[in-house]
Amino acid sequence: HISSYGMTLIGDPSSVKNKNNLLKLNVSKTAKKENIKTSDPRLIGASFAKIVVTLDTKDHTNKTLANNRIEVINISKDGYEAAAMKTKKFEREIKQRGILNILLGSAE
Repeated sequence: HISSYGMTLIGDPSSVKNKNNLLKLNVSKTAKKENIKTSDPRLIGASFAKIVVTLDTKDHTNKTLANNRIEVINISKDGYEAAAMKTKKFEREIKQRGILNILLGSAE
């Protein structure tokens, strides 16, 4: 998604000539078991994992441009670990909201 907007991810900011064009993106993810009560017979015995991904975008002066959180609950019949590994819902959220809206949206 990022490359389609002419953006490039780099690991070493010192290699960039024009520092004014840099954005710093911090991504953190937490996952925890979630106890969800459901009467849906298809979900009896399933494990639920609540995953929160936080994206913090800063400019070259370290000023925060945007903070965004995406919360997803993943479900698996194969246990908590399998539920936590699923990423399809997160990817769908990125596509639906648009990566630039997430990276450059208004700061909270």
